[in-house]
Amino acid sequence: MKKEQIEGRRARRFTLNMRLALLLFVTAIPLTAMMLGILNMIREYSESYNDIIDNLKVANEFNIKFKEDMEYSMYRVMIGLIDASKFEDGDILEGSTKYATVVKNPIHMIESARYSFGTAIDRVRTAILRSRGSCPAWTHWKRR
Repeated sequence: MKKEQIEGRRARRFTLNMRLALLLFVTAIPLTAMMLGILNMIREYSESYNDIIDNLKVANEFNIKFKEDMEYSMYRVMIGLIDASKFEDGDILEGSTKYATVVKNPIHMIESARYSFGTAIDRVRTAILRSRGSCPAWTHWKRR
């Protein structure tokens, strides 16, 4: 009889309200953890996307300005209107009015492009590698 009384007491300890509360916690805690994990994944994706968009902005700026300015500078040098040694002082201003044309120094443009692309690309590669952990491609990027 003692065994039946002990089992009856254990069964009575958990009322229906207690069981529902326990069920709520058993389901709510894992769902909350899953939602936090999903939100973290979305945040990481958003940060990676923002880094990629920043790099696209840099690349588009150079696609638009760099090519046009470089071609104009080289054209002026090639046809003999500008001596290449004049670029040692920096950019050259052609004309004296407010509509004067600036012929940019090609060496400075190349250095600026290398710096901009080097810092932007390295920044994203580093961020991607940090988020993904170590990967075999790291050794390839490290050699560059």
